Amino acid sequence: MTAEKFFSLWLMPTGDAYQALANLIFDLSKEYSSPRFAPHVTLLGELHGSEEEIKSRTSRLSANLKPYAIDLTRIEYLDEYFRSLFIRVEETEQVMQANLRARGIFDRQRDPKYIPHLSILYGNFSSTTKDEVIEKIGREFRLSFDVKSLHLVETSARPENWFTAKEFPFESNPRSGRVLSAT
Repeated sequence: MTAEKFFSLWLMPTGDAYQALANLIFDLSKEYSSPRFAPHVTLLGELHGSEEEIKSRTSRLSANLKPYAIDLTRIEYLDEYFRSLFIRVEETEQVMQANLRARGIFDRQRDPKYIPHLSILYGNFSSTTKDEVIEKIGREFRLSFDVKSLHLVETSARPENWFTAKEFPFESNPRSGRVLSAT
C-alpha cells in the first residue's frame, strides 16, 4: 500500500527576492539544524484527492487569477512547526481574494482564517530562541515580489523532498497592453 499523496498551492518569489529569501532560509536551517525548503507563500495547503483532479482545479484557479504583488512586512512566530518563524504578508485585496477563490474551487470554505505568510524556519523552538533569531536579523522585513503563477507542490514527504509537480501561469488578459491598428 502506498502512502497518500497530498499537495499545496504555493506562490513563489523569483529573481533577487527568491535568492535573498532562499539564502536566509538556508542559513537559518543550517544554524538551527532544521529543514531546508524553497521560499513560498502557501495559498492553500493539504489538498487531498487524485492528482488529476487537483491539477484540473488548480488550472481553473490559475485561469481566474491575474498577477499581483506580495508585500512582506515583519517577522513573527507561532508555536507551530510550520509557522515557527515567518514573515507576514500584507493582507491586500488581491492576496485575500486569491485565497477565497482557491477555497471556493477546492471546497474549503470552512478552513480557518487565512494568515498569509512566508516561513523562514520550521521546527519546535522556544520563544527565547525565536526572539534571538529576530534580534539577529531584525523584525521589520520589507520586501515585495510579483507572483504570476501557482506552483502545485507535492508536500507528502519531508520538507527537503517537496517538489513542484506543475506550475500554472495566471491567466493574463489578452487585450491588456495591446494596441490595435486602425488600418
